[in-house]
Amino acid sequence: MHHTDRDPSPLGAIPRVFVDLPPALGPQATFGRSLWSLLPKDTALHLEDPMSAWPDGALVSLTWRCAPDDVPAPAGRAAALVWTEPTEAARQDWALAMRAWQTAHPGLTGLLRPTALPEPGDHRGLESLVALSLQTGCPLAVDLHEALLRAHAAVRDTHAAMALVRQTVNQLPGTCVGRLEIGGQQRWHEPVAQADQRVPDALWDLVDELCTHWGPKPLRIKWQGPAPAPAVLADEARLAHQAFSRADGS
Repeated sequence: MHHTDRDPSPLGAIPRVFVDLPPALGPQATFGRSLWSLLPKDTALHLEDPMSAWPDGALVSLTWRCAPDDVPAPAGRAAALVWTEPTEAARQDWALAMRAWQTAHPGLTGLLRPTALPEPGDHRGLESLVALSLQTGCPLAVDLHEALLRAHAAVRDTHAAMALVRQTVNQLPGTCVGRLEIGGQQRWHEPVAQADQRVPDALWDLVDELCTHWGPKPLRIKWQGPAPAPAVLADEARLAHQAFSRADGS
């Protein structure tokens, strides 16, 4: 069942899967409307540019990089806001403001995206990140794709990089994780993912492991390079729903 023949998900309900809507294509472009019409039930769009509009009727999550005091009331069918991690000096002020903002907008889910995950064995960094999640009341949006790129840059070997990502992510308490983010495979000698590349099997396997360990977590399909066809993104969303269902036992 697709969006064109279903009742919309209620606001406040966390969708299982989020799929990036590339901002350069424009919210009213054929791509955006086609993608939204193809996505399975319980799927939302994600916009990195929160000031962008989106296809009529779409349920979305938005990324904010400014202080919570500067974030306007959400428009339309916003389901989640993703805050980027504040600087060390601003953490306390942001924590208070983010809690106040979420109290004023109880129909929204707030998520916190770390600038980088603590390295294995960095207990101080881990404790600091968990404390910030608790202070703000926002579970973490854990970017597995970015973690894999960072690990590969450090070790220059795909298998060793995946092992490092497993170590990094497994140290997080599952209760502090609100969403997992994965993306299209990158050719390591190129700066961005290519449009013809899909989420690699290694990342799907890691998602299965983590959701088995923590319980099912919402998933975001991200794309840093040229976007593939809407049907390809919709199929990635279908695979994400299957991963969620496996963990959920449904």
